[in-house]
Amino acid sequence: MQKAREARERGELERALRAAKAAIHLCPQDDDACVLQIRILQELDQYEMAIRVLDARIENKPYHPWSLLEAADLLINRLRRPVDGLHRLSRLFRARGLTKTQELRAYRLQAEALIDRQRCYDAWLFLHRARKRHPEDPHLLFLAGWCAVQQEMFDEAIPLLTYLTEKEPHHADAHFYLGVAHESHGNKEATYAAFSLVYKLDTQNPPQCRYRFDHFRRLVEQLARTYLRDALGYLSVVVEPYPDEQVLQTFPHDPRRVSILTEHHSFLPSIGPKPRKRLTIYHWNIERLCFSDEEISSEVKQILQEEASYIPQDSLRKMDPTTQPPLSQPPPCPALLEAANEGSA
Repeated sequence: MQKAREARERGELERALRAAKAAIHLCPQDDDACVLQIRILQELDQYEMAIRVLDARIENKPYHPWSLLEAADLLINRLRRPVDGLHRLSRLFRARGLTKTQELRAYRLQAEALIDRQRCYDAWLFLHRARKRHPEDPHLLFLAGWCAVQQEMFDEAIPLLTYLTEKEPHHADAHFYLGVAHESHGNKEATYAAFSLVYKLDTQNPPQCRYRFDHFRRLVEQLARTYLRDALGYLSVVVEPYPDEQVLQTFPHDPRRVSILTEHHSFLPSIGPKPRKRLTIYHWNIERLCFSDEEISSEVKQILQEEASYIPQDSLRKMDPTTQPPLSQPPPCPALLEAANEGSA
């Protein structure tokens, strides 16, 4: 075990994994060695192998809380297999001797898995029961408020999210969905107040992004040349990290919109006709919605295809891809760009 820990601290994960396996071989019931092995496999992104190791332990100890929780967490949050995660959790809830911390984690995972399965109303009902056991847990409160918004149960969502934002004033997601609920009730002042707080918190705490800003911009350029090939003379495509304050001032005041279509205003000289419209795509907001490279590409494609469907047919023109002009890319706000690259993986 000591060799495994030391190798892990040095970053020699493969050597640490071999040492952990050797320790388990000598003492198969050593829980500490199993925990270390699972942590190393997670750091190596070997999630399927981690599941196999955990399932082997579950086979010997069918109601072992830690193994069931770890397996459910990996299946739901890493492998995106909520059905398998729910199967492990159903066994866990039949186990005896759960600590309060383990029970709370199981409630959170169960709600997340139901949401991943798009069973929002079932998740709402489950969270109603879970909050009776853990009424002050911020994560359960947020999930309940989020489910209420998705079900358009705004009368239930507003008090839940208001209470959460009072408890957790820096919870940007709670402020955002509170703003969505107020907007649906037509309360413009409360909507603007909530979205203004979201803007402030988001710019202070950029998300951890999969792509650096320049990488994401190149992805958008590539997709735009494919899906807006005939429309680039009518529509310019711009990528920015996050909406600026001017966008926040305009209805619907949403700081987490993924894109915005505006009139194209440019005083710079250009060759040929200037584009009439400008489509701005926001890096941070797309990354908040997506959990994989495929989802990011799919979201950008959907935005481009939707905007292309509104372009008048007489504005389209065939263009030779070898002579297409570069997409319009004015530099974004320096402070936001610096934050975007610092917050990127």
